[in-house]
Amino acid sequence: MTERGRITRRRLLAAGAGAATLPLAGCAGGTGTERERSATFTLGTSDSFAGLNPLATASGYSWILLNLVYESGTVVDPVTFDVRPNVFTDWTVAGADGPDAEPVVSVSVRDGLTFTDGTPLTVDDVVFTYRYLREQRPARYLPVVSTIAAVERASGDWDLRLRLSEPVGTYASSTLALPILPEHVWSGVDDYRRYRPSNHGGPVGLGPATVTSYEPDTSASVSFRDPDEYALSSLDWLRDRDTLDAGGPFLDALRVQVYGSDAALQRAFLDGDVDAVFRTVDSSSVSDIEAADGETLVEGSATGYGFYGFNLRRRPLDDLVFRQALTFAFDDYHDVTELHDGYVRKGDFVVPPGYTAVRPESGADADILTAPATEAFDYRARDDGGAFDAAAVRDFLTGGEPITGAAGTYAGRE
Repeated sequence: MTERGRITRRRLLAAGAGAATLPLAGCAGGTGTERERSATFTLGTSDSFAGLNPLATASGYSWILLNLVYESGTVVDPVTFDVRPNVFTDWTVAGADGPDAEPVVSVSVRDGLTFTDGTPLTVDDVVFTYRYLREQRPARYLPVVSTIAAVERASGDWDLRLRLSEPVGTYASSTLALPILPEHVWSGVDDYRRYRPSNHGGPVGLGPATVTSYEPDTSASVSFRDPDEYALSSLDWLRDRDTLDAGGPFLDALRVQVYGSDAALQRAFLDGDVDAVFRTVDSSSVSDIEAADGETLVEGSATGYGFYGFNLRRRPLDDLVFRQALTFAFDDYHDVTELHDGYVRKGDFVVPPGYTAVRPESGADADILTAPATEAFDYRARDDGGAFDAAAVRDFLTGGEPITGAAGTYAGRE
């Protein structure tokens, strides 16, 4: 949606127009409060679903639905990237120092939550979830559960203790962010890989939605709870965000329609058959969407990335200096401004900008994309603003001294 000022889910829904990104942005029928609470939003995808088992599928299309059904102990703030309370209200870690450290994470579980089938959440469900995942070791969560040595009930101010086999610096956003499973549903599942939730009235989770129809090759639908039954949308940290609208759900239902290709999906959007598409549209399509009568483009940011890869087994791509010379010849400015019309940003490392602590700028006390380490392989244009400095890159290529991290001058740059 191209509009200045504060954008919330209510404003987006009130727009009554299509959208070209994932946010629930736009619906048809009704006005004001009626529109907010009496709408079915239709989302288009270009690929089919791959099951509704949260432990057995990594499909982004399946998780359109599963993200609305399941909740985790903690979530990452989409504005600040800080870890925020969700099913867990508080947590702490002790014993994380020393060469033989075996940290203990203590957790408090929120009261008053219910699963989508109406069953109240208890601490036993959380204990079961962690023990079940440790036993089953699903591939999707194996890197996380492999460091959990024991799961115990706690007393006093804490409800649960997780004993880790080693320090985990990201425990708050990984160990505590596993989907909470209902014990009464999963306790009878001996092998998670064979479980089909859609055959057992599921999936069942703590989220705002219940799956009401599921045809993996064509469509699926979810219905949403009444806001009074879903406390997790009204947490204090959500209310503190100007760019988020606490409360809700603001829809009655979500329908996901599957199309056979990106072209068919875009055509369906422009024809008004879907309210939004599940993906970022190609920059070449932006002008068509902006020109379409009654349609709206929602501008936002994403942590996806595009890249060029090399087959290192083929000559001359097996040569490090040659590959580095190729990076000097890649015109980032032209790619961003001309090929993508300014709808992307220049990148360097496959790290979302929110995680600045693991980027080279942290040590250099520099802004993103300005530290020497991030600019080492940048496009080599002449200092006078002229064309590509082919001579400097040719000297680098024939000199045979690759960039290794040591200080120096490489193709004319310090």
